[in-house]
Amino acid sequence: MFTKLSDIIPKYFKKHNLTTVGKAAQVVDFFPKVIAKIFDESLNEQVKAVSLEDSFLNLQASSNTVAQEIQLSKLQIIEKLNEHFKEERVKDLRFRIKSQHP
Repeated sequence: MFTKLSDIIPKYFKKHNLTTVGKAAQVVDFFPKVIAKIFDESLNEQVKAVSLEDSFLNLQASSNTVAQEIQLSKLQIIEKLNEHFKEERVKDLRFRIKSQHP
């Protein structure tokens, strides 16, 4: 008899205290899909979700202009993320501008 992977993973995460890490990874992984829905996929090349810490989603933007564009849709982004996961995982966004220096 086979056990579904979807049954095993949550138990494994809980047993090894990885629930928080797993949830953060899910948010980071799902972020590009939200950006593609709100803007378009080309913006995914200019902004990346880096980490989720204490309900703050840390983003790396290619420029101040991109960060401002994302900031204008911040509430919509947070709403879509939390709606997808059916819980409040993200409370706010933080931005870091990627340095253009090698």
